[in-house]
Amino acid sequence: MRFKKGEKQWNNENKLLTSRKQSIARNLKGGVPWNKGIKMNETFRRMRSSVMKQKAIDGTHNGIFKKGKENPSYGKKGKLSVNYGRKHSEETKEKISKSKVGGSSWWKGKQLSEEHRKKLSESHKNYKMPHSQKQKISIALKGRFLGEDSSRWNGGTSFEPYTLDFNEQFKESIRERDNRSCVVCNKMEEDELKERRWKLSIHHIDYIKINTFPQNCIALCHCCHNKTLINRPHWTIFFQSLLKELYQYEYTEDQKIILDFTKGDTK
Repeated sequence: MRFKKGEKQWNNENKLLTSRKQSIARNLKGGVPWNKGIKMNETFRRMRSSVMKQKAIDGTHNGIFKKGKENPSYGKKGKLSVNYGRKHSEETKEKISKSKVGGSSWWKGKQLSEEHRKKLSESHKNYKMPHSQKQKISIALKGRFLGEDSSRWNGGTSFEPYTLDFNEQFKESIRERDNRSCVVCNKMEEDELKERRWKLSIHHIDYIKINTFPQNCIALCHCCHNKTLINRPHWTIFFQSLLKELYQYEYTEDQKIILDFTKGDTK
């Protein structure tokens, strides 16, 4: 229904309020608003804050900053600029300059507090990657090959200091030979998998990684493998004497391996 010029609307003098004004009046008189006590999560809070700030720039709501007025808290094109108009001290400038020398990161050398470390540890405990995420990673990496044309190509030396013979097939053969148990403490591989989710480690007896022979490798649990990092001559003699007794391998007096190719000892 349209009104002619000079005519009054039929409900012009009606004292009834609209639903919006009624709700506002009810809240002012002690009524409980629908969203009282509801806490916004951090993500929603940030989204709401960014929307309100953008509206303040555009002048689309009754904020402090109207369209056409300059907001000192924002940079060009409505983008938030926290440091707008702020000048760094000489000390801060020096720190920024040092952080960029050599491409070093601001995080380099930073030490986390004990509380922060515990929180990170708890968040990573018993984490298992969802199958859907594994599929996405597989699809993303499908068809990729790091060849000689890549900037990350290092000449095919990714396996160093080990040799190509030190592969999973060789490691499994050593674990089977040693009955899937640590030769020092007799800890079974099943227990190692339950405790650490790792298989038994394969240790080079003479500490030379290129000597990948059954006579020079032995299966150890994680704890016993760490013990071999010190007092190396003692462990070399101990493991060689142990393998000599168990598998009749031969070694010289100066702990050199004697290979008998006629018996196929190297395979």
